Amino acid sequence: MGLQRNQGMKKYKNNQILTVVFLFVSALLMVASLSDSAFCDQVPKVDPATTTKNTPNEQGFIQQWLILDPIAARGDTQNAVQATVKAGHFENELTMLPKKGDKVNAGGRELTWHSVETDEYNINLYYFAAEIGTNCNNSLFWVVAYINCPEEVKEARLAVGTNSASVWWLNGTEVVGIYGNRCTVIDDGVSKRLTLRKGMNVIRGGIVNASGAADFCARLLDANDKPLTGYTIGLSASEQIVNTEGIPMAQNAEGQGGIMIVPELIKPQNARRLEEKDFGGYVMVYFKDQDQCAYMAVSRDGYTFTDLNNGKAIFDGSRLAEQKGVRDPHMTRGPDGGFYLAMTDLHIFGQRAGYRETQWQRPEERYGWGNNRAIVMMKSFDLIHWTASDFRVDLAFPELGDIDTAWAPETVYDEAADKMMVYFTIRYNNRNANIYWSYTDDAFTKMETIPKMIPDIGGIDGDITKVGDKFHMYYVSNARILHAVSDRINDGYVPEGNRRIDPERVSTEAPNVFKRLGTDTWVLMYDVYGGRPNNMGFSETKDFANYTDIGHFNVGVMKGTNFERPKHGAVTYLTLDELKAVTKHWNVEMALD
Repeated sequence: MGLQRNQGMKKYKNNQILTVVFLFVSALLMVASLSDSAFCDQVPKVDPATTTKNTPNEQGFIQQWLILDPIAARGDTQNAVQATVKAGHFENELTMLPKKGDKVNAGGRELTWHSVETDEYNINLYYFAAEIGTNCNNSLFWVVAYINCPEEVKEARLAVGTNSASVWWLNGTEVVGIYGNRCTVIDDGVSKRLTLRKGMNVIRGGIVNASGAADFCARLLDANDKPLTGYTIGLSASEQIVNTEGIPMAQNAEGQGGIMIVPELIKPQNARRLEEKDFGGYVMVYFKDQDQCAYMAVSRDGYTFTDLNNGKAIFDGSRLAEQKGVRDPHMTRGPDGGFYLAMTDLHIFGQRAGYRETQWQRPEERYGWGNNRAIVMMKSFDLIHWTASDFRVDLAFPELGDIDTAWAPETVYDEAADKMMVYFTIRYNNRNANIYWSYTDDAFTKMETIPKMIPDIGGIDGDITKVGDKFHMYYVSNARILHAVSDRINDGYVPEGNRRIDPERVSTEAPNVFKRLGTDTWVLMYDVYGGRPNNMGFSETKDFANYTDIGHFNVGVMKGTNFERPKHGAVTYLTLDELKAVTKHWNVEMALD
């Protein structure tokens, strides 16, 4: 019995020792897996057929990323890394919103964005590089993740770890930097307290690896520094609810590309005020009664316009507007080179479409036709990435009283005030429609000043064009186009009697003036809404006194190649590079020589 007892004790002690060794080794392996990717055998899935990691794991780690082919880079000091990540390797390096398969050019090479996901807490860049057949050493890796928050999250933090130097941004703002050759430690670099927007937030990282293994991990922490998990992850901005109103990206006819509504714009470094000599094309925005959505068409010569989405909507009124429809789009260029787009928030078939139980939002007998009070305000620098705001005029300015409508907004740059000015129609008591104006904020999300009436007009659908030192306003009264002139942008207009400017015999509205580039000829475009079918009409002038009727789209010299029945349009200008970029983005074939 003693011998058996002693043998049993020996076995127990041996098992105990083995257990301790096992636990010790296991601990070492666990620490290694959390501290140095050299010990991590998990190969990330590169460009998986399906993506399953669309939420963070239980510890809050983001397991799904977009990663660009590596770019040659050296140095791990703060100065060297900062210089590397801000070197401008490809266009819009710190602002572009890539998706799987997108390509950029850097260092004479074409690089591809890949979708990557892992079952681990980290992404192993060494294995990623091996999978795509490149070198991990002396490389810069760009990584992007799109996260969608159902509600605004305040007092959050971005927490990252890398065994290389790295810099991290949230929504375009640099928030974390860690430098030197190091081991990967969870939450090694933690940002200050920040706010995650409701909708899309963009995490962007630049990781500079010197040699050997490389990996990274990232997660978000809540106000108590606990892992944040209540959000989704996407591999393109189109998968996200991307602003505070929940507006997704519109797609092109093939279901790809399109526009992206983003939380904010980052002004390009080369943004500036453009002059006529800079332009090489035209872009027109318009809407259609059929769907209460907005469209874009482009032209090289100002005569022949081609729709960017083959006659299908680009701006979805049901997602942009309170009343689920947009009308009367107008777009112009600002002093920063940006595109400023304003539209009426209104769906005239809202009852039929199931958006309301009554024909209008409020009683027609009191408020009349439409009785809408919001204006959609959008801004872009590339016609692809847009901010969007649905601005309720009456709520912002109760001093205006109980307005019936906010109609047909247009935007113009006021040089004297150095501000963008929105002007639009306000109506009271189902009559007395007049044109009002207000200055906007630089981001073009709201009006900043109480709207004031432009006196002596008494009409709707105003359109202001500066020629020399005079301002010409075309507007609508009794369904016909009239003309007035002033030496001030928002006051002092003298109407040209009661002379009808357009040559039509049916009802017209929505005048818009644009110049034929490189000439002294101006084109007055207008909506022939009384025609059957409706169309856009055109007249040319050199002196704003005499006009030549040049017909309608596809009835005369003006052509629409792939769309019909446009309404209430506006034309502004593009540089040739912008025209090439937007036609490439939308897969539109045009002669651009």
